[in-house]
Amino acid sequence: MSSGQAGDDDTVEDAGRTVMAPGGDVLLVPDAEGTWSGEGPAGRGRGDVETVLRACARDPDPEWVATVSTALEHEAARGHGDGRAALLVSRGTDEVRFHVTRSANRESVLRHGLDPRRMTLPGIAGNPEPEWDGVFLGDEGEESWFRTFVEEETDVWAVDVRGLWLVSDPSSSGGRDDRWVIVPGRVPPERLALVAAGGDAGRGGDVDDQADTAELVAGSYELFVGEPDPGEWGPRPMASEVDPRLVQRLAVFRRPRRHDDALPPDAARMLGDSGLGANPALARKARDAPDGSPLFLVPGTDAIHLVGRGGSGSGDDIDHALTGEGIGFEDCVGPRGGRILGLLPDDASDVTVTLADGAVVPLAVEGNVYAYDFLREARAVPQRVDLRLGGVSVRLDPPIPDDFVRTRCGPPGWHEAR
Repeated sequence: MSSGQAGDDDTVEDAGRTVMAPGGDVLLVPDAEGTWSGEGPAGRGRGDVETVLRACARDPDPEWVATVSTALEHEAARGHGDGRAALLVSRGTDEVRFHVTRSANRESVLRHGLDPRRMTLPGIAGNPEPEWDGVFLGDEGEESWFRTFVEEETDVWAVDVRGLWLVSDPSSSGGRDDRWVIVPGRVPPERLALVAAGGDAGRGGDVDDQADTAELVAGSYELFVGEPDPGEWGPRPMASEVDPRLVQRLAVFRRPRRHDDALPPDAARMLGDSGLGANPALARKARDAPDGSPLFLVPGTDAIHLVGRGGSGSGDDIDHALTGEGIGFEDCVGPRGGRILGLLPDDASDVTVTLADGAVVPLAVEGNVYAYDFLREARAVPQRVDLRLGGVSVRLDPPIPDDFVRTRCGPPGWHEAR
């Protein structure tokens, strides 16, 4: 892509996207060549989004620039940008936002947080797959309206958004206000409190905080009185070293780092939103997946991430991850397939997958990770994974949706994992 300043005689048409910023708005217009032209308080520019923003915005925050660029690239890839006239990207302050989800998802939310890549049921608006790799949030009062979208019981989650990047939803005044916003990536359970559960009288009453992660002040949705305990609420600090439990149980962390352990930039960016203190500088490449793409293990603070394509994957607390019970699913692997994968400690052995047609396939564990790719055919769908761990037989049920074979592959970059 080209870069640099536009000439003095160039003009930027009144079209495209207005990126709203504290130092003055920047107008971005897509070029025929696939690049952008821009005009803002600091001047004009042409090139990729990040180049144009750095040229046109006044004193742009590098993280703000990266978040705006990712949002526009996402919309272009999924065709969601037609309704957007403006884009507002800002950090959350001392505020609470709300998310409505089906009550059937409660156990998963309590354990994993709000993660679009774990989506197996249709969303509140009826979409069978994630519209964004992010979480939609609304202001107080909006949750009652969203709960009317479906007849099933729904839960309302309060979300602490302090310090998170928030992207305006195009459906809210064309993106010009932040009444509805999107948090890119995942919201960890440490930032959530269940404030209304399915079945409550009036579908909006207060409930006990089943997540046990926040103190909600009676009569309001303010979070905490005084300073919260960072260990209980908010992002965990970045890990400074590999946890000794990982070194003891996972051979991949007992070897020195190599040049191929470096995470791709998109994967590192996604991990920054996990809230689990992931440190890309501690990552190890575990293995190549069957399609040749790399799989990485990345330590966090009392957490470990298994990361694949474009930052897809999941994080888990170390103690649970080392039980070997976690198993993930990714859709849209190749043109018409899926993948199961998981993390296993050193003492795991005899790992096999049983398919729907009864075939039993041995799985190789490399770098403490197994991965198996399969076609979108009824006979080829994995039914279970069996292994031995510390001499004990373990059976895992892959979280593959019942309609996996009947549904089309989602847009590029969309993955499910559980």
